[in-house]
Amino acid sequence: MAIGAPVTFNGVKIGSVTNFKVIIDTKKTGSNISATTTITTPVYSRSTPTPVLRRPARRSRSARTRRLRTLYEKGFRAQLDVQSLVTGQLEVALNFYPGTALRLTGLSKDVPEVPTIPSSIEKLSKTLDKLPLDEMISDVRQTLDAVNKLVNAPEVKTTLRDLSRAVANATSSSPTPTSSCSRSPPRCRR
Repeated sequence: MAIGAPVTFNGVKIGSVTNFKVIIDTKKTGSNISATTTITTPVYSRSTPTPVLRRPARRSRSARTRRLRTLYEKGFRAQLDVQSLVTGQLEVALNFYPGTALRLTGLSKDVPEVPTIPSSIEKLSKTLDKLPLDEMISDVRQTLDAVNKLVNAPEVKTTLRDLSRAVANATSSSPTPTSSCSRSPPRCRR
């Protein structure tokens, strides 16, 4: 993530990241960081003014909160996404994901928070972590070793050489068939 990274809604750039922080919560674990330490990364952004959007009149904090709650109920979420596979740059993608869990940190009462969902990269990483890669690699190696032994076995080489000779002999010693057929197959003669 970088300051200036795009914030998109449904694939359209609507703003950019203005700041982000890393907050390490060590209340439960003391001053030590452990596997149970909560690390939160709030990302701040500013929307880009566009002629398409009309900004509503100034609303009270309670009206904004109600409006956000309505959006949250409909599945409005933020997701870290890859902007470019070539450069690896990231973006904050906003969209509606109905049926996803509502996760809010409540870190700031002054800044509206958008709930997040795991990124595609995070999902892929978790899936790969669950795979028994060492076992799979071992199985693939064993299979390749077995195929290599089979292909290079002297018996296979002998069988293929004998088969090649048999085909060559059959081809050279058999007469070339000639036939003449009339319209119906039973009248074919050699």
